[in-house]
Amino acid sequence: HTHIQSIALIFFVLGLVFSFTSVGNGLKYFTVSVSFLSLPLDFGSRFLAKYYPNLVYLMMASGALLGFSFAVMILLPLYEMWIKKPD
Repeated sequence: HTHIQSIALIFFVLGLVFSFTSVGNGLKYFTVSVSFLSLPLDFGSRFLAKYYPNLVYLMMASGALLGFSFAVMILLPLYEMWIKKPD
């Protein structure tokens, strides 16, 4: 499915930009890891929810994590570029 490859490429580029921010390495590792782990969970649970209806909860959770990590990796670099005052 082409969305998986394109979203993975977008997360790769966002992760690269996010890695140059001034936040701690722990938050960087966590955010980038969550984004790449939640992507196959989200798409996999969408497919498997037809057969196992309880997987809709996994789909909702992984989609929320995907959106949260996406927002963090976009908003934090934008904040540091445009709003944060230099030290």
